[in-house]
This record gives sequence, structure tokens and C-alpha cells, in this order.
Amino acid sequence: MTTTWQSTALDRLMLCHLALHDVGTALEYGRRSIAMSTQQPDPTVRALSRFYYGLALHHSGRPEEAIEIWQQTGKHDSCTAAIALSKDPTTENIEHLRILAKHEVRFSHHDEYGLSVLDYSFLGDNERLKTVAIEGLRREFSHPDDNGLTLEMSRIEERIANLLVETQRRKKYRETFQLTLRPILNKLAVSLPLGLSDDEVYIKGHAHRQEGIDSLRQGYLRQRDMSSETCSLFDRLVMLRYRDFKEEMTRLPRPHSGDDMQEVMHLRRQYSALRDVTDMKEKDTQPEFLVFLSYRWLGKGSPDDRTNTQYQRMLDALDLYLRMHPWLDQDRVSVWLDVVCIDQVDLEVKQRGINALPLVVAQCNALISILDSEYLSRAWCSVEVLMIQTLRNSYGVHEHWNYDYKTGILAEAETIPPINDDLDGLNLSYPEVDEPTVKFLVRQSRILAKT
Repeated sequence: MTTTWQSTALDRLMLCHLALHDVGTALEYGRRSIAMSTQQPDPTVRALSRFYYGLALHHSGRPEEAIEIWQQTGKHDSCTAAIALSKDPTTENIEHLRILAKHEVRFSHHDEYGLSVLDYSFLGDNERLKTVAIEGLRREFSHPDDNGLTLEMSRIEERIANLLVETQRRKKYRETFQLTLRPILNKLAVSLPLGLSDDEVYIKGHAHRQEGIDSLRQGYLRQRDMSSETCSLFDRLVMLRYRDFKEEMTRLPRPHSGDDMQEVMHLRRQYSALRDVTDMKEKDTQPEFLVFLSYRWLGKGSPDDRTNTQYQRMLDALDLYLRMHPWLDQDRVSVWLDVVCIDQVDLEVKQRGINALPLVVAQCNALISILDSEYLSRAWCSVEVLMIQTLRNSYGVHEHWNYDYKTGILAEAETIPPINDDLDGLNLSYPEVDEPTVKFLVRQSRILAKT
């Protein structure tokens, strides 16, 4: 705390000397503030020190150096000067942000929480900050790229409009997860009675997690039904009974086949929290155990090949999982897979299903990855893995399993390195369509982590 106040005091002294046109002394105070801020953990304080030092550089006639330091981030964080200022949108800080916008500093950058200057303006409902953020983005996008090319104004405004939509979605994500789902997850870590065998501990722990995850589903359903805006952004939780997947289907549906999609519509079910109806069988009042199937589509626009390879691998993986968990009632097991549970016909509903993906993963008990040689190189598969592992490693409630069809082995998955915002090393079949959405979901996965 002392270091923070000392660094802040040096920043204020630097501003005083700038007002007196004593640039040399201001630079000295700026350097001292930078050196001191590196000793304390708050990335915001470090970024503010970089801003004030950059301001001194700018007043000393060194604008290129100022812009460079304004764009810098910390060694272990992604907080820029613009983001630090936007976290505390005082009148003074908004004026400082106008300076950064004037010099075309990046406003589109996201910090370690996946948030940008525009995000902070939405989270704080600050119209003045939002206006400056949009102006900063407009100037940034007007800057020539490395090839000297500039975007047409219509394309710039289109990019900004898309960012505004994304930012509103992200705000709703945070509200839904932070206010509704995270408190439930935080309560799920409870101690079990002593003297239980390993099998008893696992089974009792499983029952506790099962009830907790069903509470997540009920919370999501209530949150969604209470807000028309949430309904317009996120689809309801949809699932397919394991029995229907195994016995009524003979292959994965083709998205462009009207007959296939019509058949799927009759099989899939929306989650309902109302399980206590008196005429229901006792087992029907038990929470549904939901398995998310993550897999690579084998053809462009088609989830499987002509020999139904992926469908058979899914059946084999589920059969192994159920044999390893014999206490599960197969009549209460359901699966979630994209081609069935995300509407493939109505594009508006389809987008709502894609938007809800991180929230869907949070409501599944387990995710099974159907591995092949290209699985982890596919962006969609990797982002699904990122989501489930973020949840599993943060709360210890969810399960992640890998199925290797070559060996026929189903095993608990190890943690893989995180994905960066640029999706380095990952492939998309339709990058011009899917890249913005996948990047958005990568940033959203950070919200799932325990803080």
C-alpha cells in the first residue's frame, strides 16, 4: 500500500512540474514512479505510472516514445494506460483519455480479464467514457496498416457497431455469471463426513456436484426469463436424451437437410426447472446428468463423414463413461452437441445458441473430447476445452475427459496451455465468419475463472 501511495504521489508531483513547464524535473519524477510501481502487484498502478511518464515524454517533444510507453503492458498482465484510466473515469482521466485518442493509441486492446476501454464504459454505464472510447476506436481504425492501407469510413463504422454489440453481450455475460452462477459454484466446495471409502467419497461428492450443477441450470433459467434483453442474447439450455441419441438416431444430422433438422427438433428438449409434478415418476424428479460432446466436424459444413465415424466414436465414448460411472441412471443422462442443440436453421436463434456457449458448458456435468490428430488445432474445439478446464480448475465441480478412438481409452484430461487472443496455431474452416465469434468466446472464458 505504501508503494502505491508513493508512486501516486510521484505522479502528482510530475503533473505539478509539467504545469510549471519544468519538463526535466517532471521526467525525473516519472522515471522514479515507473521504478517504484514495478515493486507492487497492481497492474493498474503500473499502467498509470507509464501513462504519466509518457505524458512527460510528450511534453518534452518525444511523442513517439510517449506513444510507445502508452501502448505497453506489464510483464504478467495486459493492462495498458488507456485501460487503467478507464477503470476510474474521473473528469481528469477522461481528459487524459482524449489525449491518448488524439494520438491514435490502441483502444481496442483487451486486458487480462478480456475487457477493453469500451467494456469499462459499458460496465460503469458512463456515457462520457463511452463517447471517448468510440472516438478512440474511430481514430485507431483510421490509422494506416503496415502496408499503408486505410479502411473506408463505412468499414470503420461497421467495426465499431460490431464492437458495441459484442460489448453489450459481454456485459450481460458478466451479469449472468457473476451475479447468478458464480455464487452457486463458490458454495459447492463442502467437506464430506470422515470414515468414507474412496468410492463412497466419489459417489457422495458426485451427488453433491449434481445438485449444484442443477442449481446452476435453475439460476440461468430464472435469470434469462427475468430479462428480455438476456433472452434476446442467449438461448435456453437444450439437450438430447442419451437413449434418444443412441436408439432414435442412427447418425449425426446434416445441418443443410430440412428432414434431418425436422427430426432433431422432435428429439431435443429444453431444460425445465419444474421436476416436482406429482404424476411424474420418482426418477424423473432427479437432476439430469448432462455430457457435452466436443468434436471436430469432419467435412466442410457437415459434422460427420459418410460412414458416420464421429457418431460411432461418440457412442463408444459415452458407453465407456457410463461403464466407469455405474451409479448413473442412463434414463437421466443427456448429451449436448452443437449440431443438435444449436439451431442450424434460424440464423438469429443460432447466434443466440453460440452466444450462450460458455454458459452452456458451465451447466454441463462433464465434457468429453473426441480426440483425433487435428482436434486441438481446431479453434472451436480448443475454445470448448478452454472453457471446461477453466471451470474445472477453478471450482473442482466439472469433469473433462479425453476419448482416444485409436486406443479405445477414456481418461481424465490434463490441463493444456491457454489460448491467446490472436488464436495462434489454431485453424478455422470459415475464418471470415467465425474468427470474431471465437475470439469473443476466448475472452469470455476468462470470466468463468475463479477470482
